[in-house]
Amino acid sequence: MLRVAVSLLIACQSLIGCHARNIMAKSEQETATRPDQARKTETPQPSTPTANPDSAIRKVDFDNFTYPYGEFASRGSRKFTLHDGEFCAESSNRELILKTMCPSLGSVGYGDVTGDGEEEALIYMAFISGGSAMPGQIYIYGLNKGKTKLLWAFATGDRADGGFRRLYSDSGGLVVELNSLDERKCDGCQPTLYTRTRYKWDGRKFLVVKAELLPVGK
Repeated sequence: MLRVAVSLLIACQSLIGCHARNIMAKSEQETATRPDQARKTETPQPSTPTANPDSAIRKVDFDNFTYPYGEFASRGSRKFTLHDGEFCAESSNRELILKTMCPSLGSVGYGDVTGDGEEEALIYMAFISGGSAMPGQIYIYGLNKGKTKLLWAFATGDRADGGFRRLYSDSGGLVVELNSLDERKCDGCQPTLYTRTRYKWDGRKFLVVKAELLPVGK
């Protein structure tokens, strides 16, 4: 009687082991037939394209380029042309500097700010005056049928009071950071705060998505 019970127990364990192996084999087979799902889990794709050093907009020579004056138009002049990043040199155009705002190329960056997967040029232009003011202007350029197209231009403030801080792309949108003063704590008029404004391109213009006022250093 005891030998019969032991035989039955061994048979049951054998059946259970076979059943478990069958389930594991079936699970492995189903996983093997869905390699695309495994790749999506293991290697998620980035949300934004990486920088493209060969993009067409990077071939434009913005150091030697004609820009609109925009809000700094003076004496009927609406455009200016840079030569090696400068418009007027103090040694030969001192009188011009005293009469008008002299543009000087501050920085040129690139990134997709319209969400189309193509890079745009993000440009900051400093304007030198005959006094102590140091305002600036931001230009966003794209390409349309191989030609540069100005998408947006706007003036920044003066140094700590709305002056330029950073300009960059993030997740297919535009981010602009400008200095801001806390009038209650003006420590030698050094910037104590700054604004970070996010914009989204709607096909015609940039719309504000989010605006923040942050302490310097954050």
